[in-house]
Amino acid sequence: MTPTPAATPTATGTAVKPVRPADLDRTDARGAEAAATYFLELYPYVMATGDTAEWDAMTFEKTCEFCTKISDAALAYSAGGKSVTGGDVHLGAVERLSKDSLTGIYPVRVNIRQDDSTLLDSSGSTIQVLEGISSTLIVETVRDDTGWLVAAVSVDA
Repeated sequence: MTPTPAATPTATGTAVKPVRPADLDRTDARGAEAAATYFLELYPYVMATGDTAEWDAMTFEKTCEFCTKISDAALAYSAGGKSVTGGDVHLGAVERLSKDSLTGIYPVRVNIRQDDSTLLDSSGSTIQVLEGISSTLIVETVRDDTGWLVAAVSVDA
């Protein structure tokens, strides 16, 4: 268990794809941390653009219901001419938890705050304002031959 303090929470731009961290190439706990944070940073970009390619490539579809729901929603919005603005993600403290020796899963605890976002129709009119969140998430990551996958995302109770 190695806590990684964040002096200043980092924010991701709504429609700007985050930069892929070099640590994603690592196969250890630091790689798991990079995978968890990068995946969460992709969220506003995926929702704003409907570009789910990298999100889907990091999703372990058999177990990550959260991941597939987000991808499905982003694709449906995009196909329907809808878009999402706002919803910037601010990451705070990140803590790498112990690897599960049986499954190979590296859980990562992440404090997250997400700004309000707005769902717009094809003309740019507001359909709905979605309230932001502040939470601590557990992102379960696992490494396979293709790279890091997210097996589950849950709220830390």
